[in-house]
Amino acid sequence: MTPDTRTKTKNTAPGVSFCAALAAVAMGAAAATYQDAAAADISPGISVKFRRLAQLPSTATISTASVANAVNITKHPALPLSVSGSAYNRWLTVADSRGRVYLVNAASYKPGVTNPNRTIVDFRVSTQELDVGDVTSGKSELGVRQFTYHPNFAKSGTKGYLKAYSLSCHAISTRTLADAVALNHNAPPGAPTRCDNVLREWTMDPSTMRASSPRQVLRWPQLHGNHGPDALVFDPATKLLYIAVGDGGSQNDPYDVSQDPNYLYGKILRIDPTEPGATPASNMAIADEGTYSYPIDNPYAAPGDAGRDSIYVIGLRHPETMIKDGAELLVFDIGGAKRDPLPPFEEINVLKLNGDEGQNFGWDIAEGRFPSNTATVPPVAGYAHVTDALTAIVGGAAPESGAFAGKVILGDIVSGEIYYGDRAAMKLARSWDTPMVPLQQFVMHNNAGKPQTLMGAFGRNSRVDLRLTEIGSGRVIGVSKQKGIVFEIIPF
Repeated sequence: MTPDTRTKTKNTAPGVSFCAALAAVAMGAAAATYQDAAAADISPGISVKFRRLAQLPSTATISTASVANAVNITKHPALPLSVSGSAYNRWLTVADSRGRVYLVNAASYKPGVTNPNRTIVDFRVSTQELDVGDVTSGKSELGVRQFTYHPNFAKSGTKGYLKAYSLSCHAISTRTLADAVALNHNAPPGAPTRCDNVLREWTMDPSTMRASSPRQVLRWPQLHGNHGPDALVFDPATKLLYIAVGDGGSQNDPYDVSQDPNYLYGKILRIDPTEPGATPASNMAIADEGTYSYPIDNPYAAPGDAGRDSIYVIGLRHPETMIKDGAELLVFDIGGAKRDPLPPFEEINVLKLNGDEGQNFGWDIAEGRFPSNTATVPPVAGYAHVTDALTAIVGGAAPESGAFAGKVILGDIVSGEIYYGDRAAMKLARSWDTPMVPLQQFVMHNNAGKPQTLMGAFGRNSRVDLRLTEIGSGRVIGVSKQKGIVFEIIPF
C-alpha cells in the first residue's frame, strides 16, 4: 500500500464472505425462477432496419480466418478545425484484437469495397509479443481488447490532451523489457498465466493522428484465454477511468478471485491513468504499482487495508461491455453456470460512478437473482440461457435523443439478436424488492425493408459476434466482429 497518514472512514459495503453470503439466502429458487421468467420473457417489440456503413479492412493472415476481429468502435474526438487532424473528426476508431487500431470513414459504403481507413497504432510493430490467441476462429478474447480517448483529448494545456488508452495482452517475457512497469500482482496459487494484461497510454500526433510514446500504466497476469479486461470508460466530470476486469477465465471462477479484494479479477477498477505528479491532489494517492493514481475513497485504499487500491466494486464474472449513462455505468455481465438447477443468467447492472465504493455485484455467490442475497446489488434486467439466441450479453447504448431515446439497447453476442428495455425503470430497479425490468426484441429488417436477422446477413460459423455502441445524436451502430461489417440501426 502507498504510505498515507490521512484519516479515512472505511466503507462498510464491501463484499461478504462466502459463508455469510450463504446465510443471507432468503427467497429461494421458486422466487428466483419467477423473477427470471419475468425478465427473460422477451417479446417482439418495435420494428427497425439495419443499413451498412462500412466494410472494415481484413486483418486475416490465413485464408481460414475470419475477415476481422473487431472488438470495439468509438467515435473519434473532435479536434479544433485549425488542426490538420480534424479531417478525421467524423471518422470512427476501430480496435481489432489482432493488433491494428485504425480510423475508418463511414460516410459512404460500397458493397465489397473496404472503406477509407488509416492506421493510428499497430501493436504488432509498436509493442512486443502481442498474444492474439487463435487467429482462425474469430472468437479470440486475447490481443488488443480496447482503445479509448481521454475526455480532455482535444483540450490543450490539460493532462489528458492528445492521450489515448489501450488494453492488450502480451507474453510474460515482456515483463523484463525496459519500458515494463513492475508486476506487483501474482496469479492465485495453482492458477496458470496465459499472458499479461497491459494498460497503456498513447500520445497522438494531432496532425497525422498517429499514436506514439506508449507508457505502461498497469500490468497484471491473465490466467486463461477468456474473461479478461474488456471495457474502458471515462467519467468526463472527474476524468477517472473505470476498467472492467473479468474473473480470469476458465469457468465458474475456479480460483475464487471475484470475491477476493487481493486480486483485480472480477472487479471494476477506478483510477486516474495519467502520469501522476510528485504531489497528488488531496483526494488522490499515487499507486505503488504501475504509473497512475487512485481516489483515496476507493474501498480498499485506506492505510493498512488489505486489498488492491485500484478496486472500486467486486463480484463480476465477465463484464465485457460498459456504457456511461449520466451518473451511472451500465455494466453488461456475461453469465456463467452457478445457479443449478437454473440456467446461467446474462446481467445488466447499474453502477453509480460515485457512491458505490465497495459494493458487491454477486459473482460467484449469486447470479441473476438467485440465490437471493441482500448483501449484494442485484441486476436490474437480463435474460437466462434458454435458447441458442440467448447466449452472451453485449451492450449497448442509452440514447438521450433520437428515435431510441429512453431505451437501453443491448444484444446477444452469438445470435446477433438486439433487445431493449426502459432506461428510467432500470435505474430504479437496484433493489431486491423491485422486479427486474422486462426486455423486448427489435424486429429486424434489412435496408430494403425485408425481414432479415443479423445472423442471416452477417453470420459466420453460426455466430454474428455482435458489438454495439452509440456515436452521438442518438445513432446506434453495430459491427459483426468476424465479417467486419459496420451497420446502423434505424427506425423502420
